[in-house]
Amino acid sequence: MLTATGNLSKKGEDWLASREPGRIGLTSVDREKLWKQTRQILANPAAKQLIDERVDAEFCVTWDWEGHAMRARIDGATPEVWYDLKTTSDTTPLKTFWRSVLEYQYDLQAAVYESAAEAADWPLHSLHFLVTQNAPPHACHVVTLPAAVMALARDRALRLLDDLQYRKDWDTWLPTDYGRVVELECPAFMKGGSDERGEW
Repeated sequence: MLTATGNLSKKGEDWLASREPGRIGLTSVDREKLWKQTRQILANPAAKQLIDERVDAEFCVTWDWEGHAMRARIDGATPEVWYDLKTTSDTTPLKTFWRSVLEYQYDLQAAVYESAAEAADWPLHSLHFLVTQNAPPHACHVVTLPAAVMALARDRALRLLDDLQYRKDWDTWLPTDYGRVVELECPAFMKGGSDERGEW
């Protein structure tokens, strides 16, 4: 345990350094929050089933995805599905977690993991996201992404990988529109239309 400010004495630092690699110190506030999240995860039957049926955790997979050398680190797997833990500050994750999917591109992660699962001969499935709130009430939800979202994500992931390979081959890292005059994309309200901000 750290102090409330996150500090350790010299003796405490020595003790933490003597622990197994990867161990971290926690403040009492963090510890209490993690206990609340853990209790809610275990209270969710879908999440508890994933944990109870887990056959491996934090394991790495390397494979070839349509000519691209890939590597992924998986949070956990049951005999049927793979899952990944996500924290969120969303108050209503089932209604708003899609924003995190967009912002952090979890759809691309899911596409990569599903390709890895296929290469590892796991049964065909959708990656399960175990979403835990890091603020009260610390609710937990297990979600998958819609098939239509995943189809687009797989196509986009492969296009990005192809683009990355092209840039490596030709050692070109500038944007594709670099050196051209490009008309700036603007929201509708700037062009006399309206959007969520109303008339401009």
